Amino acid sequence: MSTQPLPLTTTSRCLSVKETAARLGVSPHTVYTLVREGDLPAFRVRNQWRVTELTLADYMQAENPSPSLP
Repeated sequence: MSTQPLPLTTTSRCLSVKETAARLGVSPHTVYTLVREGDLPAFRVRNQWRVTELTLADYMQAENPSPSLP
């Protein structure tokens, strides 16, 4: 599982697995798989995984890059 510390100056809302799944349009199980495989950086708060909005935006951008202009 990937755990990456965030810079102290970064303020980003933390999303639950359920919220993350809803934004990605996938099941919570898929989010757990993405985290376990290291594709989606996340961190634990007690026994729950959290994904920051910033991390999710970066992930979504990397998965769906904008077409380059000619």
